[in-house]
Amino acid sequence: KKTSFFSNFIKASALAATLSLAVGQNTPDYVIEFQNLPQDQRIEFSKLAQEANRLFTQQRVIEAFDTIAKAESILAGHPAVSSIKAACYIELRDFEKAAELFQETLKLDDKNPGNHFNLGEVYFVEGSWAKSKKSFVKVMELLAEQPNNGTYQLAEFKNYIADKKLGNKEAAEAMEAKYDFTSESPIYYYVNFVKDFEAGNEAKANKWLKSASRVFRQPGALNSWQDTLIESDYIKSYLRIDEEATEAAAEAGVH
Repeated sequence: KKTSFFSNFIKASALAATLSLAVGQNTPDYVIEFQNLPQDQRIEFSKLAQEANRLFTQQRVIEAFDTIAKAESILAGHPAVSSIKAACYIELRDFEKAAELFQETLKLDDKNPGNHFNLGEVYFVEGSWAKSKKSFVKVMELLAEQPNNGTYQLAEFKNYIADKKLGNKEAAEAMEAKYDFTSESPIYYYVNFVKDFEAGNEAKANKWLKSASRVFRQPGALNSWQDTLIESDYIKSYLRIDEEATEAAAEAGVH
């Protein structure tokens, strides 16, 4: 089964909460625009946003784009839809367009850690480590009072990988010493995987992944962590293997 290696975005399932925000002081413009729609249009827009997210999750990108277009005909520029649209462009490996859309979303609401996370994820996937660090550090700043939050710790792990890739030895070593086996998050196991993998001890590194799978048995509990290793080229996915085989065949003139 093919699996996407671009699944770490904070998608509409999280952003859709903005659809029910009440208008008040310092309310973002997009919330006001949504609340000013007739009730039937608000309901339809919400259904379309949820459907676009479902289609994206199933990797039905073209259908997701069609659904997004319908939603945007009701209300353009809402982050619950534009975030999925950007993620679809990532699936098509159009990183520039995805970053552009996430930057626009960030302008709408720069206090939302999910918006910073999404932009950082684009940079992370394309290997722009310094840019991704900047975004993930911002996520951690916004969630500083929630250090056990899943988004915080995933951003922290991605920031650690960026430090390893950039050769920021002191920062990486500080992270490697931060967590131990008492952590209720997979971060301890995955940091140690990267540490041992980078040290050239792949057998020991793989034991950390096996330990994580024994400790965190809930369905999907490790998906985002595994995807992060795929995105940063520590492990391969079926999709990436298929892509490499296709590229190799093309270079060899095989059709």
